[in-house]
Amino acid sequence: MQQPFAAENNADERAATRRLFRWVIGGVSALTVGLLAVMVVVQRSPDFYRTAVAPGESAAAESLARRMVSKAAALHAASGRSGPWEAVIRDSEVNAWLAVDLPRNHGRLLPEGVESPRISFQSRRVAVAARMTIGPVSAVVWAEMEVWLQGVNQVGLKPVAAGLGGLPVPRDAMLRHLAGRLSAAGLVTDLRRTQGGLLLVVSPPASFDAAAGNCRLESLAVDAGELLVAGSTPQPADGVDLP
Repeated sequence: MQQPFAAENNADERAATRRLFRWVIGGVSALTVGLLAVMVVVQRSPDFYRTAVAPGESAAAESLARRMVSKAAALHAASGRSGPWEAVIRDSEVNAWLAVDLPRNHGRLLPEGVESPRISFQSRRVAVAARMTIGPVSAVVWAEMEVWLQGVNQVGLKPVAAGLGGLPVPRDAMLRHLAGRLSAAGLVTDLRRTQGGLLLVVSPPASFDAAAGNCRLESLAVDAGELLVAGSTPQPADGVDLP
């Protein structure tokens, strides 16, 4: 007499098992599709990064890299002498140096897992990016920032956007991380909260003293493809020799 009930219970159990199986399969499928979608988005990179100087040692890249080295040496020499100085630096020159000279001669400057950094000068903005590899995952980390001269030897930075591939990254977190890196390098950093969001002001170390003949950054302009910097180096105080 109880057999129909047992058969009924078995049918209910089989139906419940099938529903659970469908839910599990559906969940795994959704998770798989989601992970694949995230991987596709992460693999995206900013337009400027894709069009920057490709890694390699072509004649054009070598020439641009040498020009960057020459400009840096000339700027260093000029800023070490009393009087005004200025320089115009193009992002194509910087990217050539990053693609050719950096891995060849200064590879230890990059943190472990970071490679192929690139930069783009835009109107009043600077965009930077690099490929970061953590285990099997590799993606381009990038940030776009407004850049201006806050005061003599004070550079202001405000993030416009940041991301890991096509995934957005919180701008304030990115700026705090950048401030920590710059502080570790010996620069003075000041994070300020404004109505427009968080901004960072970067200054030379406290030991940097213009009275001792150190240079003064007095002008900074970022335009499409180029960066203009200008300033002056005062006469050193009595008894202090320029390096």
